[in-house]
Amino acid sequence: MTFNQQSMDSAIDQLLEHGEKSLCPVYCLFKKTGLLASNKTVQLGFATCTDGNRFLTLRAFPLIGRLSPEVYSLDGVSSLVVTKNFFGQYIINAVFSNEEEKQRLRFQVGLKVAGGGFPDQRENLERMLSILEKYKG
Repeated sequence: MTFNQQSMDSAIDQLLEHGEKSLCPVYCLFKKTGLLASNKTVQLGFATCTDGNRFLTLRAFPLIGRLSPEVYSLDGVSSLVVTKNFFGQYIINAVFSNEEEKQRLRFQVGLKVAGGGFPDQRENLERMLSILEKYKG
């Protein structure tokens, strides 16, 4: 499984609805949520906001060579907290609610990615933070 701009764009394109556009695809690290979650358990993946008011994520499962998609409605954001850690990475904690359940999402993303395979990372992260700003509470 290769992680670069081209593989990210291709994977995200498969989740888009007809006519929908990805606005800010970023490479990120997903972290477990919950009472007993460990910060040591991370999954590589991608995230983006769309012009269809959706938030898409793809988490990698390298052993089986697959990406697991998750789709959230930005209208369902009930909580969003963005913090910047000591190393300049952004930690985004979101809770998406609908009538049936609450889904928690936690991921970390940086302005740069080692290896340079994501040349638009900084620009896309800044755009994502700008889009998510209106959902912060």
